[in-house]
Amino acid sequence: MHPSSDSVDALALDAAALADQMRALVANGRRAEALSLYARARDRLWEAGGREPPAELRALQAELLADAVLAVPRPRVAGTTTTPGIGSLPPESSTSYVGRSELTAEVMSLLAAARVVTLHGPGGVGKTRLALNVAHRLAANRDAAVAWVDLAPARDPEGALYAAADAIGVRDIALDDPVGSLVRALGDEATVVVVDNCEHLLDVAAHLVDGLQARSRRTTVLATSREPLDVDGEHVLPVPALTTTAADQGSPALELFDDRLTTARGHGLEPSEIDDAVAITQRLDGLPLALELAAGR
Repeated sequence: MHPSSDSVDALALDAAALADQMRALVANGRRAEALSLYARARDRLWEAGGREPPAELRALQAELLADAVLAVPRPRVAGTTTTPGIGSLPPESSTSYVGRSELTAEVMSLLAAARVVTLHGPGGVGKTRLALNVAHRLAANRDAAVAWVDLAPARDPEGALYAAADAIGVRDIALDDPVGSLVRALGDEATVVVVDNCEHLLDVAAHLVDGLQARSRRTTVLATSREPLDVDGEHVLPVPALTTTAADQGSPALELFDDRLTTARGHGLEPSEIDDAVAITQRLDGLPLALELAAGR
């Protein structure tokens, strides 16, 4: 009989019982459910009184995360490590980058001072586009090598590790220390590792990022996430929506809408359309993705 995760309310304060359930889930090949059980208990404890799980539960979670990222290695060429992934960035967008020059400069400045910078905000606010813009600037300026880790396709801890290994160019993962394999491949070269879309594997991403920044003294991490990673040394930078103002003043949101409208139909806003366009930018709360989709229609 498989243990049920529905009993988390009764078990949230019983560390021993919760640990037993987590181990039973793992024994039945259900590691992801065990980690989810821990996360739900942690959230309920926090909501009930701002408490963290007991130390023994946090240690068990860390153990499961460490085991998870090395549990099912893909076939690789044993004994070889190359770095073709570093510097292989997604292409820059062909569309102009509107309303983010000051924020881009702030991120560049933070990366020179902090070990972990997390771009934090809701979906559609432009975290990935901002990170990509910064990554290409770093690469163009030769300020540091850049590795791009996209966690969006990853569905489990193994997928997250493989995404990082491919980005850094690791061909052979040491099963007893997978993060160490990444650190050794990074070497002593100044490197910015961009970890995009952390939110759906938040604990796994945090474990990976924490290991990289703690063990590779010349590695800096730029992450994008809807939730902070909560790792040591993290600087969380909120990414706001574009501002919207009255039509006679203009705004970054209106500028973006006009730019994408020009791309879509060959010319920008007519004077008679500006009031309606301003209303659209305000109704969409200045979210860049929503504005681009609206302009495309």
